[in-house]
Amino acid sequence: MNLQYIIDIGGNKSAVQIPIKEWDYIQKRLMELKELKEQSELFKELKEAFNDIEQYEQGNMELKTAKQILNEL
Repeated sequence: MNLQYIIDIGGNKSAVQIPIKEWDYIQKRLMELKELKEQSELFKELKEAFNDIEQYEQGNMELKTAKQILNEL
């Protein structure tokens, strides 16, 4: 990665510049990671839902009505 540092009068690094092509690549990868995180959260919620169904079928959990769920919000 070809970085260029901007130095202030005191010789301290105050900023960095990277080529736009590399910046675009970083942005693309960040979007991909964000999508993966969202998918991971969805799978986690689905797993919890299936666990709840299993608990209900085993008699360990009662179902809530839509009204009860809305009242919790």
